[in-house]
Amino acid sequence: MKNLILSALLFFSLKAFTQETDSSAIPVPLPADTEKDYLMFYSNHKTTSYYKYGRDSYLEFFLDNKVKFSDQEYYARVRSYSWGSQDTAYFRKDETNFYHYDKVTMSESLQLPRNPIPGQEWQDTDGSWAYRILKIDQTFVTPGKEYPECILVECRQLTGKDKNKLSLYHLYYSKGYGYVGNVDSKGKVLSYLEKVVTDVEDATVTGN
Repeated sequence: MKNLILSALLFFSLKAFTQETDSSAIPVPLPADTEKDYLMFYSNHKTTSYYKYGRDSYLEFFLDNKVKFSDQEYYARVRSYSWGSQDTAYFRKDETNFYHYDKVTMSESLQLPRNPIPGQEWQDTDGSWAYRILKIDQTFVTPGKEYPECILVECRQLTGKDKNKLSLYHLYYSKGYGYVGNVDSKGKVLSYLEKVVTDVEDATVTGN
């Protein structure tokens, strides 16, 4: 029940954000005790990230408690979209890599190396997507902010499993903000991080 109420509150915050956001919005500083990394796992729901996704938007937050699969504990990241749908993804990290767990295939795949090197390649466990580190120390330019210290990852669909997705994406991860957005094969920005709110229960979210 707590999660349902929290999701509802965050969804209405997202609706307000979608209607009132200013393209010049700049993410606020990260919490002082947050380790800077290429994927950011926040320890509770109070830190919420807001993304623009074409003409729509979505927000992301982490549940307060981890979830256990196959003797491994994962951070549960909830993503709520402005059109009303929601999904949950599960992540963990060790000293060398980030991983995600797929509840459908009941398998774990490498999400991202923690110390990426250009040319590194890997695939999802089910062989549906392949990834390659193209460049490091890149800058991702969005309508509201430039994200430095990015790695650029090529994400290629191999089997046509996800028919509602493109065959190729370029993903940007910024050290200290995590995933900050993606572009298509021609470099068109498809989505980007626009705002981070560090105390969502007390914040009035308008994108400024």
